[in-house]
Amino acid sequence: MCNDSISIVRKFYEIRLLSAINLGIADKDIIWNVTSGAPYGGIYRGWKNVNSYLTKMRHLFYSLDTIVENYYDTYCSHVFTTGHYDIIKSLNTPSIKVYFVHNWNIREGKIVGLTQMVDSATLWRAVNNK
Repeated sequence: MCNDSISIVRKFYEIRLLSAINLGIADKDIIWNVTSGAPYGGIYRGWKNVNSYLTKMRHLFYSLDTIVENYYDTYCSHVFTTGHYDIIKSLNTPSIKVYFVHNWNIREGKIVGLTQMVDSATLWRAVNNK
């Protein structure tokens, strides 16, 4: 059963939000809690608001890739992932690694929430191209 939770989170990273909603692995009322010190940090409720946040973040960078290094499950209702964002601010600038921990909340086989902990100081340096 817990492997199912990890599989759901792996699939989410592969296909992204709207596809996850359409496939039924993420709840349309998902709650997305972003580190308060990060750009656009705060709590977003519902897939439309989460998608708006993700779109704003992607527009800050030339390239933003999520690299997951580890998956950990806890009692099947939470999956923690660790990894980094590989960010390129603009063409011809070096990439910056920004480390994160994601806490995915799983209920009845669907992702219903995410709490993101991110190195916000490094993230702001990436935003400001420093």
